[in-house]
Amino acid sequence: MGRRKRMSAAYRALMSPDSTPSASFTVQGPPPPAPEPRDLPADYRRPGVSIARYLDEQGEPIPYGHRWGAQPPPEKMYSVVRHPQRFVPVVDLARTLIDYLSEHYQVNIIRDEEIALEPVAGAALRFQLEEGGEVTGVRIEAGLLAEELFPTCSCDACDDDVPQLLDDLEDFVFAVVQGDFAEWREGRWIHHGIYLGDTLTRSSGHKITDRGQWARVKPRAKELPGRYPAWPRR
Repeated sequence: MGRRKRMSAAYRALMSPDSTPSASFTVQGPPPPAPEPRDLPADYRRPGVSIARYLDEQGEPIPYGHRWGAQPPPEKMYSVVRHPQRFVPVVDLARTLIDYLSEHYQVNIIRDEEIALEPVAGAALRFQLEEGGEVTGVRIEAGLLAEELFPTCSCDACDDDVPQLLDDLEDFVFAVVQGDFAEWREGRWIHHGIYLGDTLTRSSGHKITDRGQWARVKPRAKELPGRYPAWPRR
């Protein structure tokens, strides 16, 4: 079951919600080798995390994050979201990151449908935190059009690993904060990528084909800086 994508106010201003989607995301090239872990700020501490244990019908622990191994999951599992609450630690970590960034970096904070952190220099981050029902997780927008979901899907088939999601969430947020996030334009393609040092570790592109959407995006797309600067600390 695919996770719902609820557009933020900022995103709706660029991408009309009442039009037929005309943008597509593609990954450029094969997946790169796993990079070395990103160096996080010395004064940042991840809070203690308790990973809950869930049992199956036989009373055995469900090995979430490692259920299927090299085998494809059963088709029926794509429509099963048995324990969405297992992603609550991801939401809790996002709150910790918001508080940490607000305290230690020069940002303007806007709290509405989303929580936006707008630095005096660098790419802005916009967080949507969702809990309850089948959707529990974090959606982050960065810069102009980049977005990341943690998890990308809550279903039992996709079987996202919560400890890995915590690492990925920190990596993406601090890539933006440390100046390792980039956006650039090629025609009507808007690309974004993540660096580790001087190495581009991953990237994706968003092609805009709808004229109305392009009219909203084009003025800001012309000003994309490539690699954004790091956020200034307080």
